[in-house]
Amino acid sequence: MLLTFAHYLARHFAEQGHLGVKVRADVFVSLHGWPRQRLVDPTVDLAAVGTWGDLLCWVLPFREVNPP
Repeated sequence: MLLTFAHYLARHFAEQGHLGVKVRADVFVSLHGWPRQRLVDPTVDLAAVGTWGDLLCWVLPFREVNPP
């Protein structure tokens, strides 16, 4: 869903005349009450990732941590 929305934003702003739009996301998640972790690499331009882009280039691996 994030990648689809990033592509939508880039297309929307390109249609408005803004060229070279880059879309980045700083997303955190918490699973089952565990401490939150960054889900997406904030340095990756999601608008440049293909529709079926390699998840390894923008989704960060889950780190095992002790629950609270």
